[in-house]
Amino acid sequence: MQSHTLGYEDGNGIYLNGNIATDTIGIASENAPCPVASPCDLAYGYDAKGRLVSYSSRNGSTAYSLLPNGMLKTEAFDGANTSWTKTYAYNAPNGVQLNSLQRVDTQPSASTLTQRFFYTHGDLTCVTHDDADSSTRSDCTAAQGGTISPRLDEKYGYDDLDRLSGYHAYAAGA
Repeated sequence: MQSHTLGYEDGNGIYLNGNIATDTIGIASENAPCPVASPCDLAYGYDAKGRLVSYSSRNGSTAYSLLPNGMLKTEAFDGANTSWTKTYAYNAPNGVQLNSLQRVDTQPSASTLTQRFFYTHGDLTCVTHDDADSSTRSDCTAAQGGTISPRLDEKYGYDDLDRLSGYHAYAAGA
């Protein structure tokens, strides 16, 4: 069994047009992360257009920034043991097709960067990481028989109908 106590007003007592502002959740299970005796408090924040811009729980908080068309621009998580920021880039300034996704981990260790690059149709083409140099889309490709970038972690291929046709994981360019 699970219990929810929902709140529809922000901290100032303003009704949020049906959007949930708070949720206190308890689960009747001895191994539950949010047992009924010690429920979890979730909080949600919205912009003037009713779009989710923040979320928090006992594990940390996430803030979202949006482009004018409502697409994600950044997503930043800050928790006790980990923090990261994702930056989304699209094929056009106000586009909807994802071009690249960059994740920077800032905790628990020094900053690390993972990037994902996408084809025009939105298919994931490769995953890279930074080393002494920043990774770019050129790290995704290598000429036939050429050297593979040591920053390339994963490569994906697709057929003419955009179905996944190949995947390869790399370690240090091999």
